[in-house]
Amino acid sequence: MARSAAQRFAIARAIARRKNSVATEINPAAVATRKQGQAKQAKATSAAPQAIHVDFQSAAMNEGRTVGGQPYVSFAEGGQPVIIGFGRIADTMKRDRLAKGMAVRERGMLKVVAVYEGETLRDERGNEWRKAA
Repeated sequence: MARSAAQRFAIARAIARRKNSVATEINPAAVATRKQGQAKQAKATSAAPQAIHVDFQSAAMNEGRTVGGQPYVSFAEGGQPVIIGFGRIADTMKRDRLAKGMAVRERGMLKVVAVYEGETLRDERGNEWRKAA
């Protein structure tokens, strides 16, 4: 039985793809080792909480609720990193359009973990914030 031109083309393409996938096949042990190295590097470079004081007057605000129902707010402006806060922190940031407290750099953005309410640092649930040991 003679094959049509479309069938011959499809067979040739399948053979070429198979050859390419065999040529680029990676050793699974090497992949696992590389992933472990990346995880160690990320853990070693994770930033400690740092003091911040950021004004959001001209930043674009996005607010919503997480899957668990907790409110969040994020601010973005130009080439600056996104700044995000949850719970009571989100309410404070939205009301004041200001973040004055402690933040952690996480995945290219700043996550606010505590804000000043008067002289006291409060976390997203309203409790006094303390740096985890």
